Amino acid sequence: MFPTIHTDLEQLNQKLSQQQNSIKPLGKSCFFDYKTGQHKIIDGKAVMCSLVETVETMEQWIEKVLRTELNKYGIYTIDETENFGISIYRYIGEKNIPMGYIISELKREITEQMLQHRYIKEVTDYQAIREKGGLHILFTTILITGEYIKKEVQLYGV
Repeated sequence: MFPTIHTDLEQLNQKLSQQQNSIKPLGKSCFFDYKTGQHKIIDGKAVMCSLVETVETMEQWIEKVLRTELNKYGIYTIDETENFGISIYRYIGEKNIPMGYIISELKREITEQMLQHRYIKEVTDYQAIREKGGLHILFTTILITGEYIKKEVQLYGV
């Protein structure tokens, strides 16, 4: 009554586990110089982050997240459940919000944003130092390759 299927289940399970363990490669990314505020261009062509240089590409992505106001640009939104950016910008100039709240909220948001990326395994060594006119933030992201990126960010007006 039912058809007979001749399949090696062990082989299928092995293929499935290989697919789950392999990580999709990073796509192409134009190199952006955040100091000058422009894409890096040589001989009239945009310089691309090397596809084999994971750390360089991830540094660009981390910087982009930290400099983008949460949900400001629709191009970064994939669906309603995935957000891009951080909301610290809504606190700039607010004097009645306790600094402890801002620091803990920022830590939570940065950690959540970093862990959304498939190449980031962990966020560690988070520090926030209150300075005159702003907030100095330091943290380390550990990639799935074992490499790590130390990041320093200065937010003014917080």
